[in-house]
Amino acid sequence: MKGHDASKEVSLQLRFREGSPTDSSKPVGALAPAGIEIAFRHDQDTGRAVLTRMRVTDALDRVMLSRHEQADGTYSYNIVNPPASVPEKEAAPETIESARDLMKAIRAQVPQKFLFDPNEVVASIWRLRERSGDSKPSWSIPDQAAYYMAILSTVNKLTSDFLENVAYIGPLREPFRRHYEWGGNSPCDVGIGGSRAPELIAARWNDPKFQKWVLAKLADFGFKGGLEVDRATNLRGFRLMVKSSPKSEPANIADSGFGLSQVLPFIVFGGYAEAGSMLIAEQPEIHLNPKLQIRLAHLLVALVRQRKVNVVIETHSEHLLSELRLLVAKHRLPPADLGVIYVEKGTSASSVRDVPVEPDGQVPTEAWPKGFFEEPVTQALELLSLAPFDQSERSDGVG
Repeated sequence: MKGHDASKEVSLQLRFREGSPTDSSKPVGALAPAGIEIAFRHDQDTGRAVLTRMRVTDALDRVMLSRHEQADGTYSYNIVNPPASVPEKEAAPETIESARDLMKAIRAQVPQKFLFDPNEVVASIWRLRERSGDSKPSWSIPDQAAYYMAILSTVNKLTSDFLENVAYIGPLREPFRRHYEWGGNSPCDVGIGGSRAPELIAARWNDPKFQKWVLAKLADFGFKGGLEVDRATNLRGFRLMVKSSPKSEPANIADSGFGLSQVLPFIVFGGYAEAGSMLIAEQPEIHLNPKLQIRLAHLLVALVRQRKVNVVIETHSEHLLSELRLLVAKHRLPPADLGVIYVEKGTSASSVRDVPVEPDGQVPTEAWPKGFFEEPVTQALELLSLAPFDQSERSDGVG
């Protein structure tokens, strides 16, 4: 999708809850929607991702509704176990005609981005009412259409709520500025490049819990003197000032070093993140020396353990992973809270495998991927083999 093999689909599955054993006897439709699977293809003409299929499932992973892209650009419509309709012989002619027209409108729907909008069905109902010419039409929404709308409304709400609680921080965070223009509004998140983190600090600095978290985490990264929001220079702007120790002079955050600009978005996110939210980050270790990468591991664990945030990172850092394993061994991170997934490139496709981490932080030899952080070990062994050996230092008595 991003300049690689654009002929392949990309799929995503979201599950919002699991079913219980007592649910197994209930038919499809008796349980509310609990998951959605969507797949996309790359459109060569527009360069955009186009929805190819959507499946809505219940808590037992049974399909309730599916829609698939057709060759003409429309989408097939399949709903499982819909409510029984009134037999046509018992319905008024205008009711039958309106129901058929409404189902045609449903089948003609196209997704908005990747979701089908139930409000479009409501709009179709109004258009059909206007076309009927009757000031007081007697027909109502068919049960199958109402069922379809209920499925879409539920899964759209669940998906929207989930995405609103997902934050993404990219691999390159923006450097600090000496002065920030600010209109007084609080951003909703730190932004992909972390550019809104300073504004969030200014907006939330009077929140004691937020301030306490930020100051504590800044101290972990060496700024034990704290942080100040200086608004004196410009009523519409502010500066961030940091101190390396309580007795040191405040310095503009732009002079604090590039490393802090790379970790501050993660610190600020933890200050406002709600329990159950998710952070997705690419290569958070970029531009951090090994010591700061180790401290970053502790920050990520704090997000999980203290803030109850789900954290997903893509990393190439041996220091980061090793410290996380060490925290497991020190019982500061339960093994169940650490999942390691290794993506291994093959000749025709990449494979994904779980790398289990045991309670002592070790990875079973048979589970360790081939070539996984192999170079540092190889280099250390080579250095040992090249080191001079002084027999006079031997003390084992062997001649």
